Amino acid sequence: MEFNDPKTEKMIREALDNLLTLPPEIQRAIAELLSVAVKQFQKENDG
Repeated sequence: MEFNDPKTEKMIREALDNLLTLPPEIQRAIAELLSVAVKQFQKENDG
C-alpha cells in the first residue's frame, strides 16, 4: 500500500499491525463486517 501522505500511511500501517494482534475470532468478525460493508457499497454504487 502506498499513500501520498506519510502520516496517513503510518496511521494505516499501525492500525493493520494492531489488528493482527487481536484474537482470531475478533479478526474473523472484523473481516465479516468489512465484507458485508463492501458488498453493500458495491450494491449501492452499481445502480
